[in-house]
Amino acid sequence: MITTEYFSSSEKSSDDFLILNNCGEQYLNDRDYSTLRQNGRIDYSLYYIAQGKGYYEDCDTIKEIPTGSILLYSPNVPQHYFFKKQDSTVLLWCHFTGKLCEKLNNIQNATQPITIINKKEFEYVFRNMISANNIKEPQYEIATTGYMTVLLSFVLKNIKNDNSKLIKSKHRVIEAVINDMYLNYRNPIDLNVYAEKCCVSKSRFMHIFKEHTGVSPYHFQLNIRIERAIELLQFGNISVSECAFNVGFNDCSYFCRIFKKKTGHTPKQYMIGIK
Repeated sequence: MITTEYFSSSEKSSDDFLILNNCGEQYLNDRDYSTLRQNGRIDYSLYYIAQGKGYYEDCDTIKEIPTGSILLYSPNVPQHYFFKKQDSTVLLWCHFTGKLCEKLNNIQNATQPITIINKKEFEYVFRNMISANNIKEPQYEIATTGYMTVLLSFVLKNIKNDNSKLIKSKHRVIEAVINDMYLNYRNPIDLNVYAEKCCVSKSRFMHIFKEHTGVSPYHFQLNIRIERAIELLQFGNISVSECAFNVGFNDCSYFCRIFKKKTGHTPKQYMIGIK
C-alpha cells in the first residue's frame, strides 16, 4: 500500500465565521491509497464515503468507514486513513476552519464514523460546494461558505441522533472494565491498562468511569472488596486476617479501618452476626 499525502494542502486557520480551505471528489479505484498525517492538520477535516468504504486507524486498531458515513478530524489530531482498490470508493472531502467549527469540539475524534441519515440531500449539497469551489465565479466564497454551513448542520444533526448509540457504546466499554474488576478485585488496579482498553488517556478514563459509576476506580474496587469480605465473614468460617488477605489487603489493621468506614461495623461484628 502506498503511503502518501494524496490530497493537496491549503492548510490555514481563521477566526472568521467559516471558511472552506479546499474540497474535492475522488474515485479511488485505480490503486490503493493511504494518507498518514502524524500531526494532523491545523484545520478541520471531513471525509465522506459516497460509495464503497474506507478504513482508518484508531488506537492501533484498523476500523471501517462504511458507505454513507463521515470521518471527522479536529485540528492537530493524527490522521491515518486509507482505501483499497477493490472497494471502488468514491470519496467527498473538505478541509475548513472558522468559529462555527467550535460546535464540533465536543466530538470525540476518530472513534467511530458518523452515519448520515439523508444521504441524497447531503451529497447534493456537498457536490454543489465542490463545483462552486472549482469554477470560482465572482464571490464564490460566499456560496462555498453557505454550502459548508449546511453540511455542518447535517453533521451536527446526525451526531445528535446518534448520541444515544455513542453513549451505549461508551457504557459497554466501561461495563467490560467493571466486569474485569469484579474478576480481579484482589489485584491492584492498573489504570493505564484500563485506559488503553477504552482507547483514552488515563485521566479521561477516570472521568468516564466516575461519570458512569459515581465513584473513582479505586473506590469502586474497595466497594467490591468489602462486598466480598462481608460474604466471607458471614459464611466462610474464616479469620479476619485471612479474610483481609483473600480480598486483596496486605495490612489487616488497614482492612479493619476501611471495613468499619464502609459498613459502620467491625469485621468481628459481622462474624458473630451483630449488624
